[in-house]
Amino acid sequence: MSYLKSFFSYKNPSSDHFVHLNMINKYRENNFQINLKNINYFNQKYHHYPFFFHWILSKYFFKTVVNYPLLISYAINVLSFIFFNLFLSLVKNDYNFYELFLLNVIKLIFPFSYIYWNAKNLGISGRAFGVLLGELFSYGLFFLVNYEDNFYVYVYLYIIGFISLISSLFTFQFVYLISLIISIFLNNPILFALMNLLFPGLILIFPNYGKDFIKGQLNHKINYSKYLAKVKLLKARKSIYRDFIYDFWVKMFLNFKKGLKYIFKNPIVEVIYGFPFLIIYLFNIMFSNSSEFSIDLVILSSLILFLLICLRPFRFLGEPQRYIEFIIPIISILFIKTTNPLIINLSILLSLVIIFLLKEVNKVQSNSGEERQSISDYLINNFDKDLIITSNHVDYVKDLVPYFKVLKIDLTKKYNSENEFKFFIKNDYTTHSVEGLIDFNKNFKIDLLIIKKELYTDEENKILFNNIKASLIKAFDEYEIYKIKK
Repeated sequence: MSYLKSFFSYKNPSSDHFVHLNMINKYRENNFQINLKNINYFNQKYHHYPFFFHWILSKYFFKTVVNYPLLISYAINVLSFIFFNLFLSLVKNDYNFYELFLLNVIKLIFPFSYIYWNAKNLGISGRAFGVLLGELFSYGLFFLVNYEDNFYVYVYLYIIGFISLISSLFTFQFVYLISLIISIFLNNPILFALMNLLFPGLILIFPNYGKDFIKGQLNHKINYSKYLAKVKLLKARKSIYRDFIYDFWVKMFLNFKKGLKYIFKNPIVEVIYGFPFLIIYLFNIMFSNSSEFSIDLVILSSLILFLLICLRPFRFLGEPQRYIEFIIPIISILFIKTTNPLIINLSILLSLVIIFLLKEVNKVQSNSGEERQSISDYLINNFDKDLIITSNHVDYVKDLVPYFKVLKIDLTKKYNSENEFKFFIKNDYTTHSVEGLIDFNKNFKIDLLIIKKELYTDEENKILFNNIKASLIKAFDEYEIYKIKK
């Protein structure tokens, strides 16, 4: 059993893993009530994450989540392949056994599925379940645009859209935005109108939760687009398109290793090596003389969505390459249909090589995080769960949400100006400001304060501890833990 637990456990979960684990715990501890306050953070004003995936795990798979978390991801992947083959049986093509095998192999080996930062590879999250829902939605879109305008297809799309709304934020963004683009292409507003009816449906079925969630999401999107993106996404990468003209070459000149890493994390570059079958399919379409080959509307709409979100004003909507992940099954089918056998085999070999290289990169990435785990273990073993705790390191404090009352900048509340928002963070989004920590202590009476030493100057530390009386109780290499004097 210990071997199984080791095999199906995450070796280096992201900080968001603990946020999702906390939600699962909270639903279970509160008799599976949906409309829980402060479910993520002690100072959270409105709901942020959808509830359905976490609620299902808390009610039916809690022991599996705790003991074998990777098993959840594997089970979702199995479901993905079951639905994929069911979809293949409904598509009007007579595939033989070898073709079915090949289609499943192609779907399995898209390198993007193995990129280390993909949330479904970094712990419990709604990402894997969201990808499954996005695939199911793309199947309905494929039938809608390639076969017939059927009432039952609209019903199916509404149901999957609703489950996406209560399960995965990113998937719902895909569902909503691609529905708009396809409705424009088809000159048919029904699909997009249906997606807008999901909101009154949510309030009708879950009235208290629905209103709270919609407010939280609106505030979150406004805060992200107006304030957070400037100090997060746009600070790290000025422009996805400008990279190719200017930033790649400057960064390579200044530091070759870091510049190379920066290049390979550009969304367009990630699409090239993460979705090789899509690139080959597009080449087939562009250079084919056959009138039979034309780009599929679902793929075209996803590409348009990708290109739009690469633009600076829309970057707050997340990594644009992730929107293409939802249509991997559609790409797989059309790649096989338009590609000759020799290129198919060479493409499979290329993709396997890329996956191997990504796995090697992942080994390097997974060497971090040991000190953070040591700090968490120390706190869990020595302090009560009612402790109110915060840190200047925004990312680390998320590790503690299943175990304590955690304070962090609240992205679900309304901020009236950029200055009001930036009051709580420094210019780097990963760092709470000194003023923000002082405000937390004033309003919530902090018990413990964790300081990542490199984030503050000596002057900032002086201001902080002149306003917050605290004593050092434990020092680690990068972090210090302080007990606040009441």
